[in-house]
Amino acid sequence: DHLYAGQPPRPFVQVTIVTDSLTVNRVWHTGHSDWYLVPNEPTAEVMRGQGVPAAKLRVEGFPTPAYFATPREKAVPGPGQKWRVLFMVNSGKRIAVEAVRALRTLENVALTVTVGRDEALEARIRALGGLEVYGWTSELPRLVAEAHVVVSKAGGATVQECLAAGTPMIVSQVVPGQEEGNARLVAEGGAGVIAVTPEAILEAVRAGFAGDGQEWLGWRAAVAALGRPGASAGIAAWMVAGCPAQDPA
Repeated sequence: DHLYAGQPPRPFVQVTIVTDSLTVNRVWHTGHSDWYLVPNEPTAEVMRGQGVPAAKLRVEGFPTPAYFATPREKAVPGPGQKWRVLFMVNSGKRIAVEAVRALRTLENVALTVTVGRDEALEARIRALGGLEVYGWTSELPRLVAEAHVVVSKAGGATVQECLAAGTPMIVSQVVPGQEEGNARLVAEGGAGVIAVTPEAILEAVRAGFAGDGQEWLGWRAAVAALGRPGASAGIAAWMVAGCPAQDPA
C-alpha cells in the first residue's frame, strides 16, 4: 500500500487467501486486496461483520495438497481390523508421551505417531513400543487420509487437511487467538472434539469408537459436509481464467 500510494492502479490482481476459520485477525484485511478467498461461509460472515465488502469475498475452501482430492472411503473396521489413530505431535510435546502411553492401552486401536525433527522425543516414544513412529516425513497426506481419527493441534492447515481428507479430529492443543476459531470449527461443526489432556484424549478416542463407532460415524458425516477437497484446483482455475484486476463493485 505504501509503494502504490497515489500511483496508478496496480498492474496485477492482489488476492488474499485467508487460512484460519472464524477467529479472523483484522490484519488479514487492513491492507488493500482485490479479493479475499476464505475457507468457509462462517468465516466469510465474520469478515463481512468486520467491514470487508461482501463483493470482495469468495468462499473457495482451503488449498490443500491435491492428494486429498481423490475420495477415499473410510469405513468402520471389520472383524479382526483395528481403528487407525494418527497422533501428530507438534508444539504440544509436554503431554505427548503420556497421551501416547494412554492410547496404547486401547486394544482396538492401531496407533501411528509423527514427531517431526525432534529426535529425542522420537526415541522416547519408540521406546514405548507397540506403535508406528515417524520423524520428519513426506507421508503425512497419506497418513492423514488413511486414519480414522487425527489427534493434533488446531493449526489452520492441519484442520483443513483433515477436513479435505474426510478424517475427524481430536484437537489436543489450541494456541490462543488464531487457532481458537479452527478448534471451534471442528467442535461446533461436529467433526470431532477438543481434548487437551492425556486422559481427555483417551476418553474421546474410546467414546468415538464405542458401539461400532456410532459417534465416529457422526463425526465422519460432519467432516464430509465441511471439507472441500478440490479447493486447490478450483482456486487455481479461477485465477487462470482471469479474475478482475480492479476492485469488484
